[in-house]
Amino acid sequence: MKTKNKFRWAAYVILALGLLWTLLPLYWMVITSVKPTSEVFAVPPTFFPHEISWEGFQEAWTHGGARGLKDSAIVAMGTLIISVVLGVPAAYAIARFKTGGAELPFMILSFRFMPPIAPTVAFWVLATYTGIYDTYWVLMLVNSMASIPFVVWIMKGFIEEIPYAIEEAAQASTQIAASTRQQTNGMDQLAAAMASIKQASTQTAASTRQAERSAQDLNDMARRMQAVVARYQV
Repeated sequence: MKTKNKFRWAAYVILALGLLWTLLPLYWMVITSVKPTSEVFAVPPTFFPHEISWEGFQEAWTHGGARGLKDSAIVAMGTLIISVVLGVPAAYAIARFKTGGAELPFMILSFRFMPPIAPTVAFWVLATYTGIYDTYWVLMLVNSMASIPFVVWIMKGFIEEIPYAIEEAAQASTQIAASTRQQTNGMDQLAAAMASIKQASTQTAASTRQAERSAQDLNDMARRMQAVVARYQV
């Protein structure tokens, strides 16, 4: 029992030393960032700042920090868009249709094994001839070359875990919805045709009544003329 307790305490001590070894650089980085300049270079160093100063952050922000943050945000967002737009369709084709066979996924992953210096000349030539040298596009393309394989493999595994029956159900639902819309359009057209027929029937009936009234007027006029002719003959 005592031996187990000794091993347990030894494990706790080792974990505490490892935690201290990990957190001490982070703590030193944080307190150095909020120390005034005079205290940063003090000898011996202070483990607790005597006063909190934000001049280091202000100096970094006004001397290129804001522009660097903007450039990083633009490049990161552009890289994300390019990687997702190209990586997700590739992952879907590989997962569902086995495009490229068994070699294509490994070939895509092999780009992660390439040393970063290998495509430098190729990107320099591409940037020079296309006029995108010293622009965001070069950084986006370089970063996308490293991130697209990662996106393809992550999304490939995710798509393979989705049952294909769900996609078939979605396709069937889309077809049913399209049929329903066509039937609805057909019913609307039929209703419009029925309304046109009804309107034509109404107009025909009105024309028939008007023709009957005209015929009756003509008959009355003919009878009157016959009566006049008969009167003068007498």
